[in-house]
Amino acid sequence: MWDTFSSVRGVLGALDLPCSELGKPLYGDAEIAPSDCYDLASLLVSELAYLHSTVPGAAPPSAADLYEVGNRLPAHCFQYAGQLAGYVDALHAAAKGDAGAFRG
Repeated sequence: MWDTFSSVRGVLGALDLPCSELGKPLYGDAEIAPSDCYDLASLLVSELAYLHSTVPGAAPPSAADLYEVGNRLPAHCFQYAGQLAGYVDALHAAAKGDAGAFRG
């Protein structure tokens, strides 16, 4: 999640858009709690929603598109985090290559 947030910062930076800045973690991986992951994921999704809002004519995503109801296993969360990282890496590559493509 930390690396994915760094990639989101890269996307926004390539597009000359502001982004939140995270400091260095104050503790090691063994001390990370589920609430830490939730907080970071919420911040990451907020930055992606902001990026989406800069696309001319794009309708805002509906809450139903963002959330699925039901139980999640840690493996599901790990899989979703991996998929998100891949999507953000693709956005970062596109933003570095042609920032104008994001502006319409």
